[in-house]
Amino acid sequence: MLKRIHPGDSAGIEQICRLEQASFGEGGLNRWHLMPLVRHGRVYGYFEADLLIGCIQFILDWDDKKMAYLYGFSIADGYRGRGLGTKFLKSSLAELAREGIKKVELTVAPDNQAARKVYEEKLGFQIIEHRIDEYGPGETRLVLELDLALPSSSS
Repeated sequence: MLKRIHPGDSAGIEQICRLEQASFGEGGLNRWHLMPLVRHGRVYGYFEADLLIGCIQFILDWDDKKMAYLYGFSIADGYRGRGLGTKFLKSSLAELAREGIKKVELTVAPDNQAARKVYEEKLGFQIIEHRIDEYGPGETRLVLELDLALPSSSS
């Protein structure tokens, strides 16, 4: 079940912080980084019963108020490879579309084939740019974009 995380949802916020640390180590979001995203962006959790199995964060593009940037996305270890991430992404993108967002952009490592398969093949994101050293030396990223007005490739 998709659930938007709000500032007063301490339990959800703590679960997201644990998931982020487990998924990304020191690169994962902590409470200091997460709270501005909860307050000023869109943060969704994906739950089975009361257990958080996924988290996604979006921020609005200041230059194009109809575009959101997918800031971060994670699925708990043990739940990957079952299609839950794709289902979670689809439902969160549908929420953004209901809010008037027309396009979503994200970055992904060129060699992250599992993520690229979901983004490009299952959801219809298109590569629009290749950024060298985006996150520092050797941290190249592909920029992908999805037009929410178009049907996804898996529809």
